Amino acid sequence: MSRTPSAQQDKDDVIRELIALTDAEQLEAIFSRQFIDRVANAVALFRPDMDPATMRVIRQEATSVIRERIESGDALYSVLYPVYEKHFNIFELNQLVEFYESPVGQKLVRVSPELLTESLALGREWGLSLVPEIMERVQSRLAE
Repeated sequence: MSRTPSAQQDKDDVIRELIALTDAEQLEAIFSRQFIDRVANAVALFRPDMDPATMRVIRQEATSVIRERIESGDALYSVLYPVYEKHFNIFELNQLVEFYESPVGQKLVRVSPELLTESLALGREWGLSLVPEIMERVQSRLAE
């Protein structure tokens, strides 16, 4: 059954529904880990002498702040809304909701973390397999 937008159903409502269908908790976890890793890496750059205990506290506090902000309201929605709003019109958003409500759409939500993990690992392996050729070319050019 095809979804058609009604006068009452605005883009905001459809985007909220889409975010809920695409496993917002999973996305929040991914965003959280990435942000915490960036904070930790930035601190390590500026303070490479920082002891591991302090770094653990930084990670714990960053995790707490992110969790509090997410639990307090629409943190993920406020981040994703402009992206969906920019790239999709109301008809496309309804089609996406329809897809994610389907069995194959729900399967995609379930297996997405594995797809991402496996794809990143394969991409990393592929990239590393190119290092010898890259180094050979660099050495050849530098020798010229």
